[in-house]
Amino acid sequence: MLQGKTAIVIGASAEGGIGWETARLFAEEGARVVVSARSSEPLHKLATEIDGLAISCDVTEAGSISRLVEATVDALGPPHVGVYSPGQASSKMIEELTRADTSEEMVLHYEGALTFLQSMAKAMTGSGAITFMSSILSGHYYPGMTAYASAKAALEQLVRYAAVEYAAKGLRVNSIRPTSTRTPMVEEALAIPGLEETAIKEIPMGRIAEPREIAEAAAWLSSDRASFVTGVNLPVDGGNHLMRMPHLADMPTADDLDAAYKND
Repeated sequence: MLQGKTAIVIGASAEGGIGWETARLFAEEGARVVVSARSSEPLHKLATEIDGLAISCDVTEAGSISRLVEATVDALGPPHVGVYSPGQASSKMIEELTRADTSEEMVLHYEGALTFLQSMAKAMTGSGAITFMSSILSGHYYPGMTAYASAKAALEQLVRYAAVEYAAKGLRVNSIRPTSTRTPMVEEALAIPGLEETAIKEIPMGRIAEPREIAEAAAWLSSDRASFVTGVNLPVDGGNHLMRMPHLADMPTADDLDAAYKND
């Protein structure tokens, strides 16, 4: 699907995560792939595996993103495809939130995305596609995720505006809304006794998503097969968007957890 295209995947340093699997799939589909994140060691491992290029980037610094895109142009020519998938989230209830907390999430998930979009649009010489990783939480409640969810909601509005403003340039802009996905970041939470079962109750297809399934959606949106698709915030969630996320009352209590561990 991506033969001959140059792609940048940001957030690809967690082995087995969405960014990692997206980069692998893009390479399988014929793309020349630049993988990027703050952690350089795992990036080089992935780049070697897929015959790609590893370039470190801190998306909280606008200059770092610009340098990533410039380095890609110098090494491989203008990019055709970009995926923005940093995987970090903090968890605090509203009464605990500080401005620093909300700023951290906005810088990572919205401001970094905006800078990546601007830098990619300047570098692209023809048509192209940029896909952002949003979250089902942009439209669904989950305890403690106000700052993260609000940043993702802002990101989705950016996608809508960008789709209109860059359409004449031939640049398509979309996002993907995954539900709970079996990534390294989520695995620890899913290990809490009872939590995965609670989440699955709200997913009509009856299971947690796999990172490769999210990557497949990113590959399609990035390819010419989706040539008339822009401004979409695409749910890839087994139908979870038709239901809801678990609420506090659904989750295991401290007593439940204590009992579960004692039974181990």
